Amino acid sequence: MRPDAHKKGVRVLAVASGPVEGKKRALVVGIVQRELTIEGVLSTTVEVDGTDSSYRIAEMLRKSRFRQQVKIVVFDGIALAGLNLIDPKRISKSLGVDVLIITRRKPRKRALVNALKKYSEASGKGVDGRLEVLEGSDALAGYAWAGLHVKTTAKTVEGEGLTNSAFEALRLAHIVARGVSSGESKGRV
Repeated sequence: MRPDAHKKGVRVLAVASGPVEGKKRALVVGIVQRELTIEGVLSTTVEVDGTDSSYRIAEMLRKSRFRQQVKIVVFDGIALAGLNLIDPKRISKSLGVDVLIITRRKPRKRALVNALKKYSEASGKGVDGRLEVLEGSDALAGYAWAGLHVKTTAKTVEGEGLTNSAFEALRLAHIVARGVSSGESKGRV
């Protein structure tokens, strides 16, 4: 991880998308959190099943007042808004931050590849770029912690307190995105 990413009180941006059913664009919410204190909420939209999530998230943070303080960006999996895949390495390089991908279940790469192929057949849109992103994210360093699966762009991974705080921020981003998009939050991260 970057030298200042583990100091006490590192700011995390947790990102989640709202529901996509029947929509062309989906709300994406970012919660800026330091330890267990919410310091801000960011939002943008991305195309459902599109390819703009990495760019839109980078722009959302870049234009915010939190740009210099956020050291880690956290996601629940690699897909937002259906099959709009984030590129962890691109976000990390573009913003100079570490990226954590936290999931409750071990990622199922084969299921995502199959979903992308079905989408390609149904829509007539190519998915080669997304398959490359998927391959690149598969090479990220990973570990398991308290029943969660974590992948990261960081060179070294330390601090269960950081993972705990990041997961709580991610849970809140999910609740806000779902609640604002549909009028009520439900489900779990």
